[in-house]
Amino acid sequence: MEKTDSTNRIPNWLVGAKVRPPRTGIQEVLRQSSTPSSHAALLTYIEAPAGYGKTTLLAQHRQQKLANEDMRVAWFTISADDTYLTFVEYLAFSFANNGLDIPATFFDGLLDSSDPAHFLNVLIAAIERDANEWQLILDDLENAGDDICRAIEQMLSICPENITFLMAGRKNPGIGLSIYKLQGQLSEHTPDTLCFSKIEIHSLVGDRISIEDAEKIHNTTLGWPIAVQMVNMDIKAGKTVDTALSRLRYPSETASLYIKEQIDQRLSPAIRNMLLDASILEWLEPEALNFVVGAHNILTHMDELGEVSSLISNMEGNHETYRLHPLLREFLQSALHREAPERYKEIQRKTSVWMCQQNHLRLALTHAQCAEDSNLIGETIEHFGAMQIFVREGVSRAFDAEHFLTDEILINFPRVALLQCGIHSKKGRLAEAINLYQKLGPITSDYQCDREGGNTAAFLLEDALCKPFIAHYCCQPLDKLDCDEPNRLSEKDSTSPLVAGALNNILCMTWFVKGDLPNANNAGIKARRYYETASSNYGIMFIDLHEGSIALNRGDIAKANELYSAAKSKQRQYFKNDTGAHLVVDILMAELATSQGDLANADKFFYGLSKRLIASEAWFDIYGIAVEQILDYMLYRSKISVALAFIEDMITYAEAEQLLALQPILSRQKLLLQSLSTDEPLAVHYPDSKESILNTLHQNLWRETELQTLTLYRIYARQPEKIPELSGLANSVAAYFQSKGLRVPTIRILVTAAVSQWVCGNHEIAADHLKQAMPLIMDSGFLWPCIMHADTLDAILDHIETMEPTAPVTEWKTFLSKQEDTSVKGPLFSPREVDVLKHLVQGKQDKVIARELGVTEHAVRYHLKNIYAKAQVSNRYEAITTIQASGILSNR
Repeated sequence: MEKTDSTNRIPNWLVGAKVRPPRTGIQEVLRQSSTPSSHAALLTYIEAPAGYGKTTLLAQHRQQKLANEDMRVAWFTISADDTYLTFVEYLAFSFANNGLDIPATFFDGLLDSSDPAHFLNVLIAAIERDANEWQLILDDLENAGDDICRAIEQMLSICPENITFLMAGRKNPGIGLSIYKLQGQLSEHTPDTLCFSKIEIHSLVGDRISIEDAEKIHNTTLGWPIAVQMVNMDIKAGKTVDTALSRLRYPSETASLYIKEQIDQRLSPAIRNMLLDASILEWLEPEALNFVVGAHNILTHMDELGEVSSLISNMEGNHETYRLHPLLREFLQSALHREAPERYKEIQRKTSVWMCQQNHLRLALTHAQCAEDSNLIGETIEHFGAMQIFVREGVSRAFDAEHFLTDEILINFPRVALLQCGIHSKKGRLAEAINLYQKLGPITSDYQCDREGGNTAAFLLEDALCKPFIAHYCCQPLDKLDCDEPNRLSEKDSTSPLVAGALNNILCMTWFVKGDLPNANNAGIKARRYYETASSNYGIMFIDLHEGSIALNRGDIAKANELYSAAKSKQRQYFKNDTGAHLVVDILMAELATSQGDLANADKFFYGLSKRLIASEAWFDIYGIAVEQILDYMLYRSKISVALAFIEDMITYAEAEQLLALQPILSRQKLLLQSLSTDEPLAVHYPDSKESILNTLHQNLWRETELQTLTLYRIYARQPEKIPELSGLANSVAAYFQSKGLRVPTIRILVTAAVSQWVCGNHEIAADHLKQAMPLIMDSGFLWPCIMHADTLDAILDHIETMEPTAPVTEWKTFLSKQEDTSVKGPLFSPREVDVLKHLVQGKQDKVIARELGVTEHAVRYHLKNIYAKAQVSNRYEAITTIQASGILSNR
């Protein structure tokens, strides 16, 4: 194919082997029974263990498509070290090599971008504009990490009609396929469908056997491709069918037996040694072989390999890159490890260094671990930035690195220990984070230098990044932080704007959860400036969210609305399929909606949020906000049993994931819900008291203090005899929050305390709390507590009016009544949604409803989604039952 403008722009360092299939050789018969249909569904998925010929089948299918149909085919072999960014790079590389016209700025822009999801959308748009039919083949799917799965799901969800997908792997790494199966868009192939039929066996072996012999081979091998091929090779070597079959035992033994007897024992010592060395590499190419095993390059001795050459595949289109068959590679690696353990470690070590140089973090660490070289693991993590992996590679990559860490590495490599501190903090292992960080003091001259031979400048920068993590989650004092430190270090060492932005971003979060709003604002302003310099839409989106949270809790609802809307716009435009970003935005938008009493919009956000929360991985402050919002919302809807089930699920999730910091939050909420679900006082010990809250007021995160106080008042509201124990608590906490400028938490505390005191008969105290809260409510427009307790607040206001005629009660009542008139306290359906409802309760399907209403099926599904959200249901049956029981349609 002649080079197009697109292919001329492709970076020359991309590895062509990843976008080209190997030559078919081990299976010479075209697999008619298991070759995917030419006009199959959107997605064809092949899953089977090694030895089932998946890659060969894909290659043959590709050849058939190119030869017999007017179709273009792109190929990509996934590696364990691929990231979202490299996935998009190589996809574009593959499509461009096969004739797709890609925008001129694509590769240059992608290389400098922190937003690969945007470029994946650009690539999909280019495919949609192309006049050709396309198929994308993804091999070695089991190597896909979470970010690759997310990218594949993004492609599937928005792909145009001129592309289909063919994927193969040993297992599904986590891609959601059920929806495509239910829609009839998925064609699955398992080991059963990949096995050779007797007709295929006869075609493979040829005239040497009869159809009866083919049936005998089929019955003995069960059609297992590698076993069939070994029988075939024996027969070609002159053995009878019975002799060939007698050599087979069980599939797990068969490959080793064959390789040992028919290949290993026949190799010359020189060739065998070269193969043993080469087996450590994932793929064979001259530069890698020369670096890892030295001058004796197996690729220069291909003519001497004999039968073994059938188990070494030349990558199509690149005559210098090969791949050992997985079964052969596994056998050789085991033999090298057993026969020459020191040589095995040496080559693993060299391979690790090579993978590190090629920017393959996971593979570099895997080979270093196989070499049993803890120093190399530490050096590799340092090479990739240690604590900066959070910023450069993302949370999932940081978590990947943790699997390779030992106590020895953490002591010898302080920068790696800082990374582990960050991981501990992120996962809620707070005691471990603090203890490990404290151990670093003596070995780093009180955090002033790196290990001997290390990089002190990098250590200081990563320490500046780590300290906010610990302060954020582990309640370290604020005096441990120097908010100017990361900026001084950034300017001194020319740190990239992206890293500097991340440092200030984390500082912004930390100061905020500590209640220091001026420092939080300053850090946010600096982070935004750095992110704008780096053109990081992702960073700017999160600064919008952080500054919006500050504004919301400060009581500036209008500013919060402006910032959250900006973040939502970026999320929709650039990160539509980033489930993590989508979750965070929805949680904060839900908090904003409820704060204004806009329950119609809150319904949409809360629908399915609990399931998404459990399925996601979020920062603990986001978990805390989400749990608080979901529970308040469910309590307002009088769904205590549903709320309790949600908390039980969250507790199970937190225990399984070792999210230790989340567990106390959930335990308090569980006690609250249990107290609300029974008329009897609970015979349990509450973890908080007035004294414990006040004693830790200046040390705890303000959200923790708020949760403790709210929970205590809500529980004691059902125990009037104990409510006097809380005397003065609300006033003290509210005064502390007001001194920090935290108006919204102040309102929540005062209103909750007022309601609790009122129901316990302490009317004067309740009135005092509400009188303090009302000016703040009117000034900020924060209405959620007023909506939750509207009837009780009306009673308290009436009492105030009776006892204090001069109080501005009329003004307060007028304000609240106007706000209640504009808020929505239950499901409210639009006229078009009502039209859909009328057809829905008659049992009509989407296409019938669409035809009778004169709209598209897509429009009907859109309205149904909104109906489900507003009615708090998840399917048609629940919607029909709920709507019929409510009488919503009776007067329409």
